[in-house]
Amino acid sequence: DAEGAPEKALGVIQEGMTTLGSNSGLLQFRLRLNRDLKNFDAALSDIDKLEEKFGIQMNFTTDRAKILVLAGRNEEAIKVYNQAIDRIDADPANEKKKYIQRMRVRLKEANAALRPKINEKGVTQ
Repeated sequence: DAEGAPEKALGVIQEGMTTLGSNSGLLQFRLRLNRDLKNFDAALSDIDKLEEKFGIQMNFTTDRAKILVLAGRNEEAIKVYNQAIDRIDADPANEKKKYIQRMRVRLKEANAALRPKINEKGVTQ
């Protein structure tokens, strides 16, 4: 988007996807544009499409949580972080993988940082 027109770029990507199909590169670029344009539901839909195509992956999960936070949907983001941590914990082989354990720590920290933003009734403050 050299011209500084992200909406125009989004239209071009959509045309490309109509012509070429929804390949990973176009989907990921559209995801970033939708996020930057604060089209959060569209960005989450792009993650759904990526997961349909490639399965649930940690980078998609963390992107989903980050977008939910940007959208002010902290309760949902906490659930997504918890699901990611549970997936890591479910595979005993992950205990020996240092990079997975570092990721687990980052997920727990991000999750913990959101908790104070929620009051006792579960409403974002």
